[in-house]
Amino acid sequence: MFYQVDFPWRKALRLPELYSHSHLFSPDPLAMPDPRIEEWRTSSPLARYPRLLEIRWANAINRATKRKSSKQLEWLSDLEALSLDAVLPDTDGTVESLLRIAVNPFVWLGRRKLHIDLRNTYFEPYLEDVLAIYKGRLKQMVLRPLLLEMKLSRLRGDFQSTSPEDTLRQFTRLLCTPDRLWEFYRSYPVLVRSLLEHHRNRLAFISEFVERFEQDSADVLELLGQQEFGSLRGISAHGDLHAGQRQVLHLHFERGSVIYKPRSIQAEAGFYRIAEWMNSQGFSVPLRPLRLIDRQSYGWVEWIDHIPCTTEADHHRFYRRYGGLLALLYVLGTTDQHFENVIAHGEFPMLVDLETLMSPRRAADIDEVTFENTVLRTGILPNRVLSKTDFRGVDLSAIGTLHDQLIPYTAVHLQNSGPDVEIVRKPQHILKGKNQPSEGVEPAKYLRYLTEGFTEAYRLISKERAQFLKPGGLLDGLAQVPIRVLLRSTATYQQLANDTFHPDHLRDALMLDCFLDNLWMLVQLRPEMAEVAPLEYDDLAANDIPLFYTYPNSRDVLALRGGRIEGFFHASAMDVTRGRIQSMGETDLRRQLYLLKASMAQLGAKEVGYSPTGPEVADPIALASGVASRIADLAYHYQGEATWVSTVLAPSRGWFMAPCSCDLYSGAAGITLFLAYLSRYHPVHRELAQAAALRLRTWWRKNGSRLRLTGGFSGWGGLIYTFSHLATLWSDKSYLDEAEAMVQPLLACLEEDDYFDLVAGSAGAIMGLRTLLRVRYSDRVLEAMVRCGEHLERHAVAQRVGVGWPERGTAVALAGLAHGTSGIAMALSQLGVLAGEPRFTHLAQRALEYERHLFVPERGNWLDLRGSADESRLVDGKGRSFMSAWCHGSIGIGLSRLRMPIADPIFKSEVRAAVQEATEFAYVRDHSLCHGTSGVVELLLEASRSDASYRRELQQYVEGVNRGLISGLRCGLPFPAETLGLMNGLAGIGYSALRLAYPEEVPSLLLLDPPL
Repeated sequence: MFYQVDFPWRKALRLPELYSHSHLFSPDPLAMPDPRIEEWRTSSPLARYPRLLEIRWANAINRATKRKSSKQLEWLSDLEALSLDAVLPDTDGTVESLLRIAVNPFVWLGRRKLHIDLRNTYFEPYLEDVLAIYKGRLKQMVLRPLLLEMKLSRLRGDFQSTSPEDTLRQFTRLLCTPDRLWEFYRSYPVLVRSLLEHHRNRLAFISEFVERFEQDSADVLELLGQQEFGSLRGISAHGDLHAGQRQVLHLHFERGSVIYKPRSIQAEAGFYRIAEWMNSQGFSVPLRPLRLIDRQSYGWVEWIDHIPCTTEADHHRFYRRYGGLLALLYVLGTTDQHFENVIAHGEFPMLVDLETLMSPRRAADIDEVTFENTVLRTGILPNRVLSKTDFRGVDLSAIGTLHDQLIPYTAVHLQNSGPDVEIVRKPQHILKGKNQPSEGVEPAKYLRYLTEGFTEAYRLISKERAQFLKPGGLLDGLAQVPIRVLLRSTATYQQLANDTFHPDHLRDALMLDCFLDNLWMLVQLRPEMAEVAPLEYDDLAANDIPLFYTYPNSRDVLALRGGRIEGFFHASAMDVTRGRIQSMGETDLRRQLYLLKASMAQLGAKEVGYSPTGPEVADPIALASGVASRIADLAYHYQGEATWVSTVLAPSRGWFMAPCSCDLYSGAAGITLFLAYLSRYHPVHRELAQAAALRLRTWWRKNGSRLRLTGGFSGWGGLIYTFSHLATLWSDKSYLDEAEAMVQPLLACLEEDDYFDLVAGSAGAIMGLRTLLRVRYSDRVLEAMVRCGEHLERHAVAQRVGVGWPERGTAVALAGLAHGTSGIAMALSQLGVLAGEPRFTHLAQRALEYERHLFVPERGNWLDLRGSADESRLVDGKGRSFMSAWCHGSIGIGLSRLRMPIADPIFKSEVRAAVQEATEFAYVRDHSLCHGTSGVVELLLEASRSDASYRRELQQYVEGVNRGLISGLRCGLPFPAETLGLMNGLAGIGYSALRLAYPEEVPSLLLLDPPL
């Protein structure tokens, strides 16, 4: 059989089918593949990337060749059975009736098939309940094209009245006619194909479920503890669609409820077997097993009610059990245990979805290896995910999720009701889960019980590790368990799946293919996704959410539709898990407890971090060494490299837990410099410093193309600065060679710089290059500095007085060293001297004019204009803000005046004002360099080096700070947690101590000084 060439169903063919099945639409058996293939080539978003386009096309040809057949496509057979006689008459002229009319021919087919399939089964009296499972998505599929067609009809003047009420009523009446409904279908052939495939797949899923229920009903009754089911109170579908429209089903009977999972539940069965083993080993708060029926490829699971804890003792046991479960999840490498996968059942936290039980290693990369060996990976503990450039992310964790958070994906909603209805995209909110043990509970209050449970379970498993590792042991019991692997976020898949039903993608499968071609874009960053994208495409084109799996002893990825990618993983899940168990011990326990407490601090848990001893407080070198030992204790090692997992800062994401980046601000570069300088006096720390430096070298060579910032603390300038210091400290010229090699990538992203400042922009680049120039002179480096200066010159904006560089995304120029005018003026003044270019010195002086314009004499400080639209605070004095820190305000401004090679008589009074303001609230700060007492110490130390009158103030201030250190070091986070980086963490506090001990030998990092 063939269909007329001009018949619209040809437009429902997907890209591979344009090559393999065009002959079904042509009377000529020798017809060439569809010429529209060339149209795809020019329309695809991959057209801008020829290599990706060829990868995509080669894959399509390969798949088309395998599928080429004269056999008719299944959906075309179903199309012949579609009857428009089933169209409903107009009822009430509502959107709901409009949708019913559009899908009724398919519902009629579904009802007819189910009437046969349910005969002589438990569900025969409940046909309409089961039919609801079939038709649940049909209305969602047709909604957008229907409303679009109604608007187009009104614009064409098809209706006698243009009022919204009449439009809806008349369009509904028109759609009731077979001819008009058929015209609608012909306009959207891809939609019709999707509806037909949904029809076939959904009915197959339901028939499969009913057959399994009939076979297993006696066992399901035993699971429920009942003799009979009674009447069916309800049946509902939940979760994503996988493997041919399959979904989890909740069956609510008169005498109990049960969950049907159309996938293997061997993971849940295996996990809870080990949980029961823990109980048998004497775990102090026994874990409740999940009752289930494992049928290998599918299973039945008891319904877990959400029951709140009623007493404080219940809460204590709940969180202690949570700690035990967390330890077991960590040991087994489980991921994705977010708030929807945990139900609080009285004093028992119940894990109800464990398909990601063990995870293989995707890459031989230290960040991957490090993060896979942390409790954070489980998803139980608070952390920010789903961050984007303009979105800081959300917490989806099982312990910490708060409902009503916004997530960075939009969904289609109906706005207004009745005839005024229209489709809009709105941000999605996280709905309230069942994961909390009581209303309004504060998990941070129960940190003690969480850590106690984790520690007890961890030590139990560590002690009995032989029971896991021996042949035939606990791990071997998981060897045949299918493991789901997440190769791309489910949220991304859901967004793509929703947008496949945009009207533009439903008229022509070519447009749908162009849209799904975006799957291949990730190949540029992750080449391994070239083999994954075609498998994702198959699922999404068939209206399923892609799902991949593997087995514990395998390194292959398998797709539910039959695809296999051999050797995709660097290491199998079993090898990774065995290695983790073998490395368990008190050192690893301390690392995990650090991460547990730091993550819980985001919820307000108050936990003291590293506390120096009395001798360490009295001796700055001993304090620095103690801090370094704490940092060493938390280090992860892999193939000679060292790194850390800590609370780090990203401009678009805020604070979150992750493997350290390689920047100077909060990453590995700052930690490395601290350890490297300390190793001058305590050589025991040199090995770790060099391992951390090797991490920096590996990272920039492999990932340098991703770094698009130029600055001294968060960009190329910081790496150049770090490598220049390491070359001097270790007399190793290879670090200078690498620093020079970084100059070109710095310049390559110079024009993108719109930060301009010391931290992330061109001012920091100048200071990093200045350090390299001091260590190894090069005309090329000096020329690069000049180019950075010219970039600042071009972007200087005239202010009421002087010039400034407006804060990114605003029209306001800030004061201050890190992000404001002082840092830029300091860099320009240094450049003016080194390059012999007075224009840069003059520009620095004009910048100082602006900053002095922001000085408020009665406060002895400079205005903090963050969040301001203009300088109106100067005029009206209302809402004035001030800060005294390195990052913003007096401390940084005072430090800048001590480094500018400009003879300016006002500098002295500005330094005095900065010191007075900085010490006024002397000891209420944290201890960080960025905005804590270490920053004050740095200002006093530098001031005392040029003016002896400050030495007594420095001594008194340090003595006051030391009295508070004994109760624990306080890092500079917005919540009470320990972090490791330079500007807000332990490395900076240790470096400050080192500066106090050897101010003539250890340079100021806050001023980006070169080696002394």
